[in-house]
Amino acid sequence: MHKSFKPCYLCPIPLPPSPSPSLQVLGRVGQSDDARVQRDTARALASLSVSEEIKGNIVNQGALPTLFQLARSLDIASQRYSTLALCNLASSPHKGKIVEAGAIRPLMFLARFPDMEIQRYAALALAGLALGDHGDNKVKECSPSPTQRNSARHLLYAQAVQAVDSALEFWKQSCHR
Repeated sequence: MHKSFKPCYLCPIPLPPSPSPSLQVLGRVGQSDDARVQRDTARALASLSVSEEIKGNIVNQGALPTLFQLARSLDIASQRYSTLALCNLASSPHKGKIVEAGAIRPLMFLARFPDMEIQRYAALALAGLALGDHGDNKVKECSPSPTQRNSARHLLYAQAVQAVDSALEFWKQSCHR
């Protein structure tokens, strides 16, 4: 047994110290055309995105493009799980990388999606990316000038507000049918 591997308390199989190789495998497996494989991959990434220690690995190991692709899946469960994962990641300190990877456009699309749960996750993700932690917007660290920082912050905030407004309007319309 390798010294850095620790056995899991549920089974005697040693686990690697970092989920990085597993995330790379999930990223590749998530590219499958099989809806069941997509759903399981999205569910796994959503479950992993809850852990603060793993959020950085998900962002840095290239799983974001897979999440974006899963958000466009024809399988509604895959869309829900991938949007939930993006929502969880939006509360991490890696907001700048998430925005740079292209999260805004898919989240804006998902915020107008007919499924209310997907709308909610997407709106929360946009709000998390736009508002930051206690007024300290992490996106500001990516822009070199104060003018660009304010522009990026206002753009993200406006997009989050628009997404929330769209979700609320859709909800009101669906309640009155």
